[in-house]
Amino acid sequence: MPATERLRAFRSFNWKQKNNFFIMRRNFKFEKTLRNDQWEKLEHTFPEIFKKNYRRHNVRLFIDAVLWVTGNNTAWNYLPEKYGSKTSIYSRFCRWSEEEIWHSLALKFGDDNELKALFGSVVERADLFIKAKEYRNLNGAEG
Repeated sequence: MPATERLRAFRSFNWKQKNNFFIMRRNFKFEKTLRNDQWEKLEHTFPEIFKKNYRRHNVRLFIDAVLWVTGNNTAWNYLPEKYGSKTSIYSRFCRWSEEEIWHSLALKFGDDNELKALFGSVVERADLFIKAKEYRNLNGAEG
């Protein structure tokens, strides 16, 4: 890794001293959530998703959590507690990726540039998940 990349990575963390140890905290800048008008458009477009034993609030919180992870381009274990259980959110993300729900959302909202950009990053992450799963299956690992 070149020195400039190491320095950039070093600066992306917030260093705090506690009991003579330095604690490294990552600075996450993406805090975008769906606006009410975007949510209503989403809810009316895919009612079958929201009737699948999910509470309306939980689906919105789940989508906001996925947008947070993809917007910050980070691992799932950095997800803040306000979004709920990291493993539950990741499991549902995997299910939605396998069912290609993210692709459907991205295609449906191709006319709205903001939603298209948000769901585009989610689709990229979903595609990576699917490719990794296929790779594991081809190599005999369970996934």
